[in-house]
Amino acid sequence: MPLTTTDTAPLSIAQARGLFPVTRTKAMGTLSDAVSAALAAYLRRHAEGEIGIEQDLELVAQAREAAARFVNARPGEIAFSKNVADALNIVAQGLDWREGDEIVIVDQEFPANAFPCLDLAARGVRVRKVENAENRVPLERVIAAIGPRTRLVRISWVEFSLGFRDELKLIAEACHARGTLFCVDGIQGVGALPLDLPETGIDITATSSHKWLLAPTDVGWMYLREDLIKRLAVSYLGQSSFD
Repeated sequence: MPLTTTDTAPLSIAQARGLFPVTRTKAMGTLSDAVSAALAAYLRRHAEGEIGIEQDLELVAQAREAAARFVNARPGEIAFSKNVADALNIVAQGLDWREGDEIVIVDQEFPANAFPCLDLAARGVRVRKVENAENRVPLERVIAAIGPRTRLVRISWVEFSLGFRDELKLIAEACHARGTLFCVDGIQGVGALPLDLPETGIDITATSSHKWLLAPTDVGWMYLREDLIKRLAVSYLGQSSFD
């Protein structure tokens, strides 16, 4: 099946693979020649004094707009982070937890994603783990785990250890019917699968660009639904925090 892009003729699978040097020895998410060239051009312009704070801010704004378009969000709902764990720590530390509140996660969750939730035990927050069944995460178990004190359901779109794709829209509907926020780690799916955040109903999601988005490591971004932004306390501040 030919692949298409917005500004080139259709590409065959062989042609698309040819854009990625790593496929000559192995196949995994990596940088294409075009991405490598763009990074090299940026470093050259920076070294030659063509890039300053104004240019960097404009590039950040363009990247935020591109990320928002990619998932049908508003640019103001997109924030950048180092990686998924960084974004999920922002969420875990930013919500106004009360003793007795609960979080629902999956038992085979990636450690860096589970730890920010487990760390909240010191604040009286209970973590409820949904057990997988034969490498699946049964939808009915996730929904059944949502109780009256559940403040957040935090799962992965595609579970890293199981390869199972969770039913995001159905879980989002169950969460919202119970007044619970739905937070998703999207790193194993964003870029490989289409994602319309408003249509799916996700409240918060985080991803990093080094997998299916085929960009460098340590470039992450997160989505926080606009009406939730003021509910999330700021963990740390920078020079642009009050723009």
